Amino acid sequence: MRDPAGSVTSLTHRLRQHGDHEALVIDDSRLTYARLADQVEQEQAVLASLGLRAGSRLGLLTHNSAQMVVSLLAAWERGVVVVPLNTRYRSDEISYVVEHSDIEAILTTSHREGGPDLLHRLSCALPGAAAGLPTEPTTGEVQPGGPTSGMWERQAPRLRVVAVRPPDAPGGAEPATTWLDTSTAHGTEPTAPTGGPTGEPPAGDGLVGGGAAGREQLLIYTSGTTSHPKGCVLDLDAFLATARHTAAAMGVGAGDVVWDPLPFFHTGGLLPMLGALDVGATFCSTAHFEAEEALAVLERERVTAAYPAFSTLITALLDAPRFAERDLSALRWILAIGPQALLERVQSALPGAVQVSCYGCTEMGGVGVYHDMGDSPRSRATTSGHPFDGVEVRVVDPAGTPVAPGTKGEIVVRGRPVLRRYHRDPVPPVDDEGWFHTGDLGTWDGTDLVYLGRLKDVFKVGGENVGAAEIEYVLLKHPAVTMAAAVPVPDARLGEVPVAFVELRPGHTTGEDELIAFCGQRLSAFKVPRAVRFVTEWPMSATKIQKFRLREALLGDASDTPDTPGPQEIASAVS
Repeated sequence: MRDPAGSVTSLTHRLRQHGDHEALVIDDSRLTYARLADQVEQEQAVLASLGLRAGSRLGLLTHNSAQMVVSLLAAWERGVVVVPLNTRYRSDEISYVVEHSDIEAILTTSHREGGPDLLHRLSCALPGAAAGLPTEPTTGEVQPGGPTSGMWERQAPRLRVVAVRPPDAPGGAEPATTWLDTSTAHGTEPTAPTGGPTGEPPAGDGLVGGGAAGREQLLIYTSGTTSHPKGCVLDLDAFLATARHTAAAMGVGAGDVVWDPLPFFHTGGLLPMLGALDVGATFCSTAHFEAEEALAVLERERVTAAYPAFSTLITALLDAPRFAERDLSALRWILAIGPQALLERVQSALPGAVQVSCYGCTEMGGVGVYHDMGDSPRSRATTSGHPFDGVEVRVVDPAGTPVAPGTKGEIVVRGRPVLRRYHRDPVPPVDDEGWFHTGDLGTWDGTDLVYLGRLKDVFKVGGENVGAAEIEYVLLKHPAVTMAAAVPVPDARLGEVPVAFVELRPGHTTGEDELIAFCGQRLSAFKVPRAVRFVTEWPMSATKIQKFRLREALLGDASDTPDTPGPQEIASAVS
């Protein structure tokens, strides 16, 4: 792996070094490095006009686009804290994150045909302000106060600005409509991130500047074991170092073409993009993944490194009717995460590319373990690889003591990329020695890490973390439900999917379809239970529901558990 260290003065200067070489290809948008630098400079002026300065918090609620890349880079260059909002969030989730994160401004886009209406979701998330957020903005208008005046204060007391652009607007363009809630004089000033005084964009080296002290300029929310997502406060300089490690793992440089369909609210979308831009490669992405169109992009753009990562996207590519017809001979590296059989299938289907895997989580800056391209095919199909320089890995027993090589235990990680705090949470996420306990099960032999699943009550649906408590929290908001428990069951396509058990309040009735629809209005689609089972008694320990027994009942013999489905019934429910 080459030395990932990098360095120059300012972002726009670094981008301009690559001149007319193509930087971004995202759907119909194509930007050279010089044009990208121009738009980043223009966008900084837009952010200033919205009142954003060093320490301000900006929420980005938009699909992958060149416009979003411009906003990200301009905000970081200005010293603004970026909060990427998950475009799969429903109204309850948006409302919680906007309030909890102390966002002061939101940039979003008007409705794009064929995609979800993000502005409508935002209006539903902030019902007090809905009167001031029509579905379609009026070009050029700025609306201070008016029907929105003072109406956000209860739902999002720090939020002052919602700015909307058409989805095809270039980066740096003035928002088509801006709503200003000027009556909410909250009496608090933004806190400057370490590395730059308030009102001054920080200077330094690397893609976006910075210094050794670090800057907390990235706040990403991830589902955990609590009823709500948790805000991971990440050091931007450490995150950019991980991006450079990612580019080094891919072996890319100027002249390479990187394709990544993962969303930019996910570290798996941000890291390859930033790593590619840092070395002068071309980065390709899309607002909405579609397998045949993705294959066309891989062929047309002569992609050399592909980052589909999760099994849902990988199997869609391999199963696409025209996969065998496509010329993918330029591809030499592909990231695939999943069971051994899938990874072996990827390598067989793409013999000219090296299939690699990785391990990470948002709390450790996205990823900290990768394979080297020279690792054996067996290692690449059965392990997650080796830690980056500066990242330490252990596997420990419940007491926190390292276990013998090859012995199962909890994966713990330590290093500069690992977060030091969750937003608004006084409890440190790391122990006294700086180790973050991931809640993941695995083995470690001193060289290769093997990920074996989750220890905590969190499971992964198509690569996305789903906290059982978040599903239970929503179910318990239904007036007929008195108790709820969510468990995962295996699924061939998504890895795992949630199934819920509920107990009804005396005298109340509801049905499976109603509860699934209720969840669907409040949760992202991948979090919605695929089936609901009604119970009157629970398998209990002294104080807690024994969820493993619920799951065993779902997967057990139907004759032993007549009220719950067997594996085939679950598969049918999912499809």
